[in-house]
Amino acid sequence: MHVSNSSSTSTNNITTTNNNINNNTKVYLTCEQTDKLRHILDRSIPICPSPPSSFPTLNITPRNFLRQVLCKLKEYSIDLTSIRINGGAASYVLVNDSNFVYRDIDILIHIKTPLSSEQKTKLFSSNNEPYLCDVWTIIKCIVSSCLLEHITDVKANQQQSQQYTHHYLSNVLDTYANKNIKISSEQDSWALLSLQNYAGQNLELKFVEHLKRQWQFSVDSFQINLEPLL
Repeated sequence: MHVSNSSSTSTNNITTTNNNINNNTKVYLTCEQTDKLRHILDRSIPICPSPPSSFPTLNITPRNFLRQVLCKLKEYSIDLTSIRINGGAASYVLVNDSNFVYRDIDILIHIKTPLSSEQKTKLFSSNNEPYLCDVWTIIKCIVSSCLLEHITDVKANQQQSQQYTHHYLSNVLDTYANKNIKISSEQDSWALLSLQNYAGQNLELKFVEHLKRQWQFSVDSFQINLEPLL
């Protein structure tokens, strides 16, 4: 696997990290690798509802969708440390092989705010008064509300979209996510939402508080920092 180093002719500051225990290094992407990364983030992918459903298929551009999610996480006081891409899509960026095919787009969102903690929010508050809600529920509703913004009828009535109930937003997420997982222990605290694509190229959002083991397979040991592109 070819990875450029910091002495390359790259003019960008997008880095990749090798999380191998014995080789935790950061290097810069080349211009060609950066173009491949932009192709992944800027290519529209269909996010499909589980049948039967009255919801439409959503054509989502990963870069714009991630910007929406990050903006709302900040709005609801959920602190982040980094956002990265890994797995097959990251390998596609790094390898010099025109025949290499990636499947899912794996996004790692590292958060400071504990997933199992509670914080005050006005989400679903009928009287606009803050109340305590667990952070993972807030994150799921943020992702769901971002999905709703891609539905034409919702865009036409932003005021109505702010009045959706927790139950409705949960139904939206159940429709578009084929995985909704939360792991909480002393060693591991992370959660996953997989937005499904019938061609198998799911948009996977993994919210990581801490992990005992950063990766299981070698393809996951490389992580590309996305912050310069967002």
